[in-house]
Amino acid sequence: MNSANDPHGHQSPTRETGRVPASLGAGETTRRPTRRTVFVGLSGGALAGILAACGQTGNQAGTSAAPQASAPAGNVTWMYSANPQSTGFDRIEAAFREKYPKINLEVLHTPKDYDSQLLAAFSAGTPPDVLRLNDDYILGYKTKNLIAPLDAYVKTNKVRAAEFYDAIYNFPVYDGKPYSWFLGANPRLIYYNVELFKRNGAPLPPKKWEKNGWTFDDFVDVAKRLSRLTGPQKVWGASVYDDTGNEQTFSINHGSPTGIYSKDGRKFTLADPPGYEAIQWIADLTHKYHVQPTRQEASELKGTDDMFINEQLAMRFSSTGFINRLRRDSSFLTWDVVPTPMKAKRMMEGSIQTYALAVGAKNPDNGWRLLHFFTEAESARIFIDNGYVIPARKQFAKDYIEHNRGKPPENIELVIESFNYQTSPNQTLDTQAARRIYRGNNINEIWDGKVTAKEGLQRVRAQVEEAIAPK
Repeated sequence: MNSANDPHGHQSPTRETGRVPASLGAGETTRRPTRRTVFVGLSGGALAGILAACGQTGNQAGTSAAPQASAPAGNVTWMYSANPQSTGFDRIEAAFREKYPKINLEVLHTPKDYDSQLLAAFSAGTPPDVLRLNDDYILGYKTKNLIAPLDAYVKTNKVRAAEFYDAIYNFPVYDGKPYSWFLGANPRLIYYNVELFKRNGAPLPPKKWEKNGWTFDDFVDVAKRLSRLTGPQKVWGASVYDDTGNEQTFSINHGSPTGIYSKDGRKFTLADPPGYEAIQWIADLTHKYHVQPTRQEASELKGTDDMFINEQLAMRFSSTGFINRLRRDSSFLTWDVVPTPMKAKRMMEGSIQTYALAVGAKNPDNGWRLLHFFTEAESARIFIDNGYVIPARKQFAKDYIEHNRGKPPENIELVIESFNYQTSPNQTLDTQAARRIYRGNNINEIWDGKVTAKEGLQRVRAQVEEAIAPK
């Protein structure tokens, strides 16, 4: 945050050593208005080293807390960057206030420079109670003692892991303790234009996560049949490189045992075969097979989202976040979703929407109430209705499918089925720094065909591994 003071009316923290949190139940039914704060314009100063300087003292949220009355009261702050309307967070706010009318919920909406302002808030000693945390940064924040374990709250509230999809629930668990909570996830799939397939006599891809078939070679062959690069309107068969989930998804599917990073988070295994071979296969879709637009061509045509909608792209690798855009802007298209292609196995990286409780939170009990509320029925109904994320609890799967029945994609069950085929990058101590090194201009040179994937990834291996090494 941009101030070392506490302008938000937080209560003083309470701590009762050796006590577990009281049961956190619902409140009354009247509403209490709060104000919304927007955080922008962090003043200058290098942020390098902020994480290392952010060890917190005081109330260790999530390990012990004072008992609460049956109608919880007090304050809670929630920091995130996404658009409140498109995510449904504005409705989540209202629903939380209705359920807990005596809790003053303050939203710290931070649409610009979110990560920098979050780290600055920790550095100043004024972290928000609940914070949006990139799902790849959990280990780094946990190791720096910035986010609190939630095991005491989970135990007190009798939350059962079996209620959730394994790949989501176990993702933030270290040493048997969850260090983040979640809204749900956005699986990644292949979107395809059904009419373009039929028009070109291309066989339709399988609609289930089969153990065989729908290989990398099949994908290329179909993309060739769909590509029309002459005439008044060009059509490319596929686009894969423009969603960064391709790194983990296709390296695993190509046979890498760990994907981007080794299991211990210390090695940059994307720079090993078959990791770099998978990245090369993606680049070859452009420069060898000529079925994928170059970055310049995609930019001139306003990006692969618009290209798919304008029938200039037959297949696109993307997350379920693309569904809302297609429903809004492409009612004239017939499109569907299918699994990712494979060589050794068939998996996909789904983005898990994670939120955490800060170490040093002034309102840890209410922070947990908000986190837990994200996975309760009121929030699930909102997320199902607006399509921002697929809820994490298994019990809402049927509701999600029924709500979407009769709307594209026809193969909506695949979205739920894909949770059983989730792969996630292994965590490192500084994934942010690693990405700054190997992505950007470095990986763009691979996509542009200026260097091979082996050259581009191996030339930065030492830098990446230095960035993620224990300090």
